[in-house]
Amino acid sequence: MNNISLIPAEQTDKRNEYSKTYAVGPGMFEAFASPVPLHMFKDNTWLPCDARFMPDKEYGENSLVSRGGHLTAVCAPSGKDAFITVADHKDHSLSWGIEGAKAVVPEAVEEKIPETEDPAEGMFLEAMFKAQGSVRYPEIFPGVTMTCRMDGRFKDCFVYQDQTAVKPVTFIIK
Repeated sequence: MNNISLIPAEQTDKRNEYSKTYAVGPGMFEAFASPVPLHMFKDNTWLPCDARFMPDKEYGENSLVSRGGHLTAVCAPSGKDAFITVADHKDHSLSWGIEGAKAVVPEAVEEKIPETEDPAEGMFLEAMFKAQGSVRYPEIFPGVTMTCRMDGRFKDCFVYQDQTAVKPVTFIIK
């Protein structure tokens, strides 16, 4: 019987912001690079990023928070006030809302990790999916869903059901 492990082991000393390396056998490695940051450098080590949006009552009822990398994003229920805040690790922040937005509770978007037969690739894909998170505000305006995405940076966009739903949008910055 051989001593080769069937479970890949991440080589944490080979981490950088965008990659992971796994030992897959004696003297054999698999390295993967990601288009989104997988790690953040803190206290002299590369720590995994988890940018998925999770409930956090510290920021209010029904708020979802992503702490991915060097940014924290808070998506609170929409309405009259600013309901999105993005802050960096130095506590610089920007908050905004949208004039006339309907009161909507944000929903975390669960993304399914693709299946693979390569165990190291499966571990990498799991890390890559944790390093990104999405929230949606369905029907924030008639025929309009707003989505917010965190993947080392924050991005929001509007998805229109059809051309008649397209209208000017006014952001309220705080």
